[in-house]
Amino acid sequence: MTPALDLQACLADGWQSTPDMPWRGVIVAALMMVGAWAATRRSFPGQHAFVALALAMLGWISFSALEQAATTAPCKATLALLAWPAILAVPPLWALFLHQYLQGERRVAALAPRVLLALPSLLLIAAALSNGQHGLLYGPDTVLGPPRAGLPRMVWDYGPLFYLAVAVNYAFVMLALALSLRGWRDAGADRRAPWPAFVAMMLVPLAANIAYLGFDLRAWGSDPTSLGFAAAALGFALLIRAERLFDVVPLACTILFNELPDPVLVLDDERRVIDANRAAVQLAGGQVTLGRPLAQWPGGGAALAALLDGAGGERPGELALGGRHWALRLREVGASPRRVGVLLQLQDVTPLRQAHAQVVQRLAARDAELGEAALRQARLREQALSDPLTGLGNRRALQERFAEEAAHAAANGQPLTLVLADLDHFKRINDTHGHAAGDAVLRDVGRLLRQGLRASDAVFRLGGEEFALLLPGADAGQAARRVQAVREALAGAAPARLAHAVTFSAGIAQLTAGGTLEPLMARADRALYEAKAGGRDRSVVAGPDGSDGFGGVSGHGAVD
Repeated sequence: MTPALDLQACLADGWQSTPDMPWRGVIVAALMMVGAWAATRRSFPGQHAFVALALAMLGWISFSALEQAATTAPCKATLALLAWPAILAVPPLWALFLHQYLQGERRVAALAPRVLLALPSLLLIAAALSNGQHGLLYGPDTVLGPPRAGLPRMVWDYGPLFYLAVAVNYAFVMLALALSLRGWRDAGADRRAPWPAFVAMMLVPLAANIAYLGFDLRAWGSDPTSLGFAAAALGFALLIRAERLFDVVPLACTILFNELPDPVLVLDDERRVIDANRAAVQLAGGQVTLGRPLAQWPGGGAALAALLDGAGGERPGELALGGRHWALRLREVGASPRRVGVLLQLQDVTPLRQAHAQVVQRLAARDAELGEAALRQARLREQALSDPLTGLGNRRALQERFAEEAAHAAANGQPLTLVLADLDHFKRINDTHGHAAGDAVLRDVGRLLRQGLRASDAVFRLGGEEFALLLPGADAGQAARRVQAVREALAGAAPARLAHAVTFSAGIAQLTAGGTLEPLMARADRALYEAKAGGRDRSVVAGPDGSDGFGGVSGHGAVD
């Protein structure tokens, strides 16, 4: 017969008691307890895969027990085919659990990789459930054979898909065995004790299946592979519970410790150091006493604890230990409210701090250079705007200052007046007393002009013996009175210790609305010419259109 799904045959089966039923019942109950225990544990890597593994083995053993209890070939064949989903699920789930457990992964992988990994097993499950249509898993020569251990047993005609399914399962079993060996290799010296037992238990289902397929050795007359997987899972659970590996530190920490050069401490919820990698042990000077509070850890534990206390809910900062600068990084192990511990990583940022200090030094040097350059530029600007003999502003300084004062006057409706003053008979001073005496007179006159005006007024030397006064807020009349006061002060000063007084002539012009400097200077210059033509030592005020407004006379002299 070609085995096919026939649920009606099982409903009509007479069923029988088997000698191994109590033992299988104990194993099924134990698997249920292990699954419930794993499902209710705090979050640990591979938790869902482990629970699914327990359920798959529970299904495998249950269908195997029912197949032995059935008495007819159609029912036995149906139960054997229904067991294949569990048979094909156990090895991949075992390998998936070990991978997630070793890597410390709690997240679910993306859908595409999961489907791709499960695709061979899914296709074989579909082939097993549809065996009645093709007979490629169990062929037509499958019959109910003679009893064994007092019970009738099936003699299976294995087809090509059966051997393919065995090969796929063996591939996953070998992968799980390789993962167990890697976990043994990567475990720290204080964590290697359970791994030889893990590896030995992985060999149990492998040995059971080889004994069954190669030598037809059976347990109570049936395939012992499912019992081998169940024994391995139960032993695995007992070892995990005894070693308390799921309580705080997943084995992923071991791999992290072996690969990460930064010091890492594992803290429990009471902030006790329960594990440390090699870099952390080296930072502590080789002194390792696990289980002590962080504040008592010899590798700067007190400073670490103080930094964590000061951080509050914020991220901790940096500290100096062993002549190095370290940045702290925290990562919770387990999601709240199932958090089981904290990974405390110290990242060496000394090179970054040194590079930062170098950059700061370079920036400081650059700022100093820029400051010196700005100072030189200011000095050059001052030189460009100053008369080197008197220290007063020059014609260019007058242009810049006028632009500012004119804008201010226009905005505030205030007057602005320009005075052009020219020393009388200055050529005679140079010819009689020399150019050094003439320079001294220019310096003294510039100083007296500056002293005789307000702080807001400005004095400029335009060249030779000609000066300019810019008087903000003063109209032409007020400017004339200020010029007259300066004239009187100069008359009694005897600049450069000359035996006679020095006088000047002045042209005064008030800025008109919308006026600019060039027309204003032209008006003041014409008024100055009129003052000189009128006998010098006097001031002439220019009218708005350039005509004389009035003249102020304080002395007379001949024209140069």
